[in-house]
Amino acid sequence: MKSLQNFDAFAKPLKDFRIKTLSGALVSIISSLIIGILFTSELLSFTRTRSKQEIIVDVNRGEKMSIYLDITLNFIPCRFLSLDTMDTTGAQQLNVMHEVYKTSVSVDGIPLSDSVRHAVNDASAITTTRDPNYCGSCYGAESPSRKCCNTCEEVQMAYNEMRWVFVNISAFEQCRKENWNEIKQKIGNEGCRIHGNLTVNRVGGAFHIAPGHSYTENHAHFHSFQSLGPVQFNVSHSIGELRFGDSYPGQVNPLDGTKMAVQTRKY
Repeated sequence: MKSLQNFDAFAKPLKDFRIKTLSGALVSIISSLIIGILFTSELLSFTRTRSKQEIIVDVNRGEKMSIYLDITLNFIPCRFLSLDTMDTTGAQQLNVMHEVYKTSVSVDGIPLSDSVRHAVNDASAITTTRDPNYCGSCYGAESPSRKCCNTCEEVQMAYNEMRWVFVNISAFEQCRKENWNEIKQKIGNEGCRIHGNLTVNRVGGAFHIAPGHSYTENHAHFHSFQSLGPVQFNVSHSIGELRFGDSYPGQVNPLDGTKMAVQTRKY
């Protein structure tokens, strides 16, 4: 064993020959601080989530993508808003209701009702109280595919199909029973929060939220305001969250928290 100790390259001096100096203490303290800082920074770097951006060509077809949105329009009631999606494949989905909910809010964004899942111009409360055999008049706009117009919305759709102007809404029985004139008075005094998930084809496309009755003609998308008459809309809005795809830690959505205020009302 003693012969093996001769290979020790780090022989320790006797305790009597050790001298502690101020410079040695400073070097020891500084070295310890540097070691501690390096260890802490490396530990934080190891535990921190990093976002890495990559562009990948998606060769899959027929797959779906989810879009989560939380958007509030402060001056347009939910009754007049529709959410429509379109993509480059030609698929158009009107009044999308894929887990999308509407909540009536005040102009300050305070909820006025519970979140409900419904379509624009929902007249279910009217149709449930009528005779099951009721067949409302379309006022001359009947067609082979539409013999009856039981709601104000169906009258509007019939007029759009005939390309007729829908002006005096109080002249139609269905609209009077649904109190459309009273509902129109809420425009500018009540808002709507639209939130939930959309499921769309994973291709280039667009979705939009707009007032009026939405319809498609000759592969083109339109919004009709004829039933609303000469009314003005203030499209001021705020985006609480707008996310494409599944969420992940550290995700940054550039439009989150965006607010747009319109100083003058526009049609």
